[in-house]
Amino acid sequence: AVNRLATVIRKSLELDNVLQTAANEVGRALNVHSCTVRVDGALVGHQMTKYYLRPDVIGDEMEASLLSDIDSISSRLSESPKAYVVDGDNSQATPVLPDAVVPLIYEENLIGLVLVRSDDMSRVWADNELLLLHTVADQLAVVVPLLTHIVAAANVSDHVNHATIEQSQPRTRKG
Repeated sequence: AVNRLATVIRKSLELDNVLQTAANEVGRALNVHSCTVRVDGALVGHQMTKYYLRPDVIGDEMEASLLSDIDSISSRLSESPKAYVVDGDNSQATPVLPDAVVPLIYEENLIGLVLVRSDDMSRVWADNELLLLHTVADQLAVVVPLLTHIVAAANVSDHVNHATIEQSQPRTRKG
């Protein structure tokens, strides 16, 4: 998963593509119900959320529930941007679904998160799974600001080039 994500990062300057690839690769590698990657709006101009749902659980209701959950998790993380893990627990009256959340931190600021969720209530997150999440989060925390700056610089360059072309064209007088 990490190698495929790194390959996409090297080949693409499209943030949408990088985030979707991260969600898909982590989701498949960990065989989870869902994997969500969110980047906050302050950094990229608008909030971006990409997610992977295992093929047998895709549905509008599932997507709406996931997006609602990611909003509350994102809000909670903004108050305390620390990774957390909830292992499955089916010993209670209401079973607990296993989650693992890793924040994206750039220059000591929360810029997003990676969330994985399993529907296996007996799942206990292994150290290597958590290491994968942290590695992907670290990669994204570096590449998201970089891609944002590259796109912003390209937009400025396009604007300057357009203005230069307009100024260099001969003006005709009417009259």
